[in-house]
Amino acid sequence: MHGYSHKEIADIMGISVKTVENHIAKGMKACLQACRISSNHQSIDKARHQSGK
Repeated sequence: MHGYSHKEIADIMGISVKTVENHIAKGMKACLQACRISSNHQSIDKARHQSGK
């Protein structure tokens, strides 16, 4: 919910601010992990291309 404070989101959804914060943190961790996986795959593909495989 772009543009809303954590408190506003919590009020709209009927959950605690802490729950909002926990979900945001979980989402950020998942995004970071996906970026790392993507970066690793790109590095592997680049190495394969350079080695001629």
